[in-house]
Amino acid sequence: MRPGGGGGSGGHGNHEGLRARGAPGRDRLRPRAWAGAAGPCCAACRGGTPRGSPSPPSPRGPLVRLLCPLEPGFVRPVGLRVGRGSGAHPGALRSSGSEQARLKGGVVREDTEEWQKEPSFAGLERVGGVDLSYIKGDDSRACASLVVLSYPGLEVLYEDCRMVAVSAPYVAGFLAFREVPFLVEAVQRLQQEEPRLKPQVLLVDGNGLLHHRGFGVACHLGVLTDLPCIGVAKNLLQVDGLARDELHREQIRSLQREGDTFPLTGTSGSVLGMALRSCNSSKPLYISVGHRVCLETAVRLVQSCCRYRIPEPIRQADIRSREYIRKQMCSPVKVPSSGPEREEKAEVDD
Repeated sequence: MRPGGGGGSGGHGNHEGLRARGAPGRDRLRPRAWAGAAGPCCAACRGGTPRGSPSPPSPRGPLVRLLCPLEPGFVRPVGLRVGRGSGAHPGALRSSGSEQARLKGGVVREDTEEWQKEPSFAGLERVGGVDLSYIKGDDSRACASLVVLSYPGLEVLYEDCRMVAVSAPYVAGFLAFREVPFLVEAVQRLQQEEPRLKPQVLLVDGNGLLHHRGFGVACHLGVLTDLPCIGVAKNLLQVDGLARDELHREQIRSLQREGDTFPLTGTSGSVLGMALRSCNSSKPLYISVGHRVCLETAVRLVQSCCRYRIPEPIRQADIRSREYIRKQMCSPVKVPSSGPEREEKAEVDD
């Protein structure tokens, strides 16, 4: 295990950083005991390894540890390794692609909650935000952050910041396999320790349906946690003919007032998301459906959560993760140092 990763042997070790507003600190949630292959996990995960167990040596390099959505105590190892060219073992990419396609079938693109149907979101009381900040010069260590804010007041009710050891390499289009397991664990800790503060919706620093294969970080996290999720990206992911060209710049210039939008329509004819001018900034946000929410609702909710350009749940998750890193060791940067598609998270908000 790399330094700074903490005490787990399966790549999920961490330093403690859990705190609920108005509540004393809690011990971390212990992983569920391994029930063996007969446990209530999906067929693909049977024969997997329980979190916390030693990982067998892999000739294909570091293991990506995939959380089973049916049994949180299980992880299934999928070998990936950094190499020349594609940056990962071809077999691992096929396996991750199959896993991605399987999970994609669980995405719900419509509103499922009563509060979503209300113009003022009556009944919505808690909005969550998640983010990862990486250590400067070290893309193997990061701080995973989950915050829960009151709604509509946008006051912080809960925060959980933990240092994590990121063993999976960055592979374009598969960012979720690198980052989502830590965010799922943060949600699980919250559900175990402070269930009354469980968010009714999560805002994710990344994309949802606006993705190379229509299944970005916000979709992945939403399906695994079964929470409504919204993707909020600061830069345009160029997929399905979408490009940061003169036409796109002209559309951005057309956003004159706070709340102005234009659809992100690919060459396939599908509306993949919406560009939103959230405040007085000339730079729009790129909103996309993650899970259990429609695009119109996603845009309205993000707009209502913005005091500044970035919606407050994500902004607070980012601020607190950076501050946590500063207290632990050194100054962070927002993204891993490697990966050709990292341009202020421009191409890897997937």
